[in-house]
Amino acid sequence: MDMIVAKFIEGGEKKTTHMPKNYTSPLGGPAEHCIVGFAMYYFTYDPWIGKLLYLEDFYVMAEYRGLGIGSEILKNLSQVCISDKSKQAELRAHG
Repeated sequence: MDMIVAKFIEGGEKKTTHMPKNYTSPLGGPAEHCIVGFAMYYFTYDPWIGKLLYLEDFYVMAEYRGLGIGSEILKNLSQVCISDKSKQAELRAHG
């Protein structure tokens, strides 16, 4: 699935979002470009490991789940790790 990557700054923090291109809405008909999910992350540094990517928040709207959008966002995020030479990506699930 082709994705649009939207980068923006909010409150002094750099943020990135991914949106599907040419996507058909599960609600019927073609979907306009809209944000249906996001991954909020930042880079940090550990003196023993090196540069880390920390995934702060991850969300896909309920009606768009099960369509592979979350998987695509995580795949794009792994490419961010590789291109920025991060040694590790970290995600903690709380529940």
